[in-house]
Amino acid sequence: MTAAPALPVVFVTRHIAPAALARLRAAAVVRLWEEDRPIPREHLLAAVAEADGLFALLTERVDEALLLAAPRLRVVSNMGPRPGASPRGSAMCGPAAGTPGVRRCW
Repeated sequence: MTAAPALPVVFVTRHIAPAALARLRAAAVVRLWEEDRPIPREHLLAAVAEADGLFALLTERVDEALLLAAPRLRVVSNMGPRPGASPRGSAMCGPAAGTPGVRRCW
């Protein structure tokens, strides 16, 4: 008999709806920034270094530096684009969740 695969680690940057958090916990090991303020950048970079997934809110900047600090990261989810964000000129790209054949660049 083979061992069950380990659950992925997902870092959540702020409190989210309890139902959404419960769904994540059913499928992953969830690490949550517990404070009621935006996570300081240095804590975010340290947290993503050991995460397979990131659920970020608009207060967090997902950029090349963050992606380079996260060698295990396979998926990034956020609540929407930052004002003024533009994928042009970026070297970091990956598949857009829920949209087959579409790539998003940071």
